[in-house]
Amino acid sequence: MIHLTFAAVPLSYRLDRPEEVARVDGYFDGILIRDLEDGQAVIPTPGPHSFTVVAYGPDGAVLGVDRADFSISSYGMVELDGGILQVDETGGATCLASAQTYTRTYTPSERYLIVVGCDYRDTADAFLRAAEFRVDGPGGQKCERRFFDVPVLNDSRREEIGFWLEPEGPGTYHWTISCSEGDGRAAETGSLVLS
Repeated sequence: MIHLTFAAVPLSYRLDRPEEVARVDGYFDGILIRDLEDGQAVIPTPGPHSFTVVAYGPDGAVLGVDRADFSISSYGMVELDGGILQVDETGGATCLASAQTYTRTYTPSERYLIVVGCDYRDTADAFLRAAEFRVDGPGGQKCERRFFDVPVLNDSRREEIGFWLEPEGPGTYHWTISCSEGDGRAAETGSLVLS
């Protein structure tokens, strides 16, 4: 899983006469972004930055240039234990789900990494099945993992799945964690309450 620790920033611009423009290039901190699309995102680190837009006509002549300088203060990244999912094949397939709930003060720049542990305990009591672990977060975010049970091999393992939560304001944000194998199923809902 890739974890980006800074928020994406859209590079937006407006053209006064778009019908005359053949190409737009952007320069973010001096680095060329050829054929820049309006709203293309970059992931800058905290600190000062510059963004320059250059519009070209069909003949390659420069039609206009605009520059903006800005600074990004640090982003807060908070990792939260979203819960634990367990599939245990001892005596069959038993599934357990335990989600966490948190209450915090809303901070506009904070982002949350919700991490859910997946514990798969393989035994010879069940085989040729797939254990499924899943997290459903706000806004349709989903993350899932499947472990296949191969006979003879001990496929036991522990991994993590998760998602980023970027609250738009105070409120309650929910996620559902679930696991299954064969006829066994378990699910529970966790939440982050921001006031």
